[in-house]
Amino acid sequence: FKSSLARTASKLLSVNNQKDLTLRGQKQTSRASKFTSSGGTIINVGSDVIHVFTSPGTLTFSGTYVDAKVLLVGGGASGGSHQANGHYATGGGGAGGMISLTGQTYVGASYPITVGDGGAAQNGSPSAKQGNDGSPSTAFGLTAYGGGGGGGGSNNGKPGASGGGAGSTGGGGNGGDGNKQPGTSTAVSPSPQGNPGGDGSGPPAPAPQRFGGGGGGAGGAGGDAPGGAGGVGAGIDWIPPSYGTPGPSGPLRYFAGGGGAAPQSPSSSTAPGGYGGGGAGLNDPPTGNNATPGTANTGGGGGARSQQNSGSGTGQGGSGGTGICAIRFINVTV
Repeated sequence: FKSSLARTASKLLSVNNQKDLTLRGQKQTSRASKFTSSGGTIINVGSDVIHVFTSPGTLTFSGTYVDAKVLLVGGGASGGSHQANGHYATGGGGAGGMISLTGQTYVGASYPITVGDGGAAQNGSPSAKQGNDGSPSTAFGLTAYGGGGGGGGSNNGKPGASGGGAGSTGGGGNGGDGNKQPGTSTAVSPSPQGNPGGDGSGPPAPAPQRFGGGGGGAGGAGGDAPGGAGGVGAGIDWIPPSYGTPGPSGPLRYFAGGGGAAPQSPSSSTAPGGYGGGGAGLNDPPTGNNATPGTANTGGGGGARSQQNSGSGTGQGGSGGTGICAIRFINVTV
């Protein structure tokens, strides 16, 4: 039997055999802890929080969160280049590797982020030269590798996350392999991250009818000669429209397009870059004009540059576009 004192205390506290303690009739519940984070550019979209890194930095947040979305793109490569007399076609730069993940779980901590540089523009003097490879982007234990440089003249395209397009001096070169660590035959991981570059025009390919291949992109291979268009990039549906480029599907933003090739003949059309930031190729008279670079923070490959048959100039192949890292935390308390 309960004492009268115990019964009185029970009534005052409203315990009455309930499992949860109430006070003044109001149930006390634990509040969800507020999401706190820092690093990069922070964008709130409803109950979601997006962090975007266009340069190296550190992402710091508290708690454990599931269903995060991640985009990581490496630096694009520069296009092949030619500045002086000669019968050379050149290839577009390969796009940086692209990793797109959903449903990821991360524990609160500080995560270092690196954003890969694009390959530097190539001068192509005194003879045609291959473009320069892009650099990797890293985050959350992932590596998106750089693209492979475009071919110059008889040079093949370089291997990379997406391979560079080949050049041509009549014999035709081969596009660089995709899904490789730049400058090696070692496969990227995770895979896939891109596609191969396109082939240059092979024999018979008498002057001036010589054409390069386009650089590979995240969404498709670079075009073979004589077209040589850059490979298309891939689209993302959750990143704000201030990032990436437009493409065939209006709501999406595209990344990691390959660079376009440049033909030997000035009467031939130069090739476009792939949507997702790929730069267009350029066949130029003896001036200082450069081919179009890959778009910054898309990982796009740079366009190739070729020189008209007489004279010399100082123009260069297009540089590769820098990479990007973005993460979207879904339905967090802000």
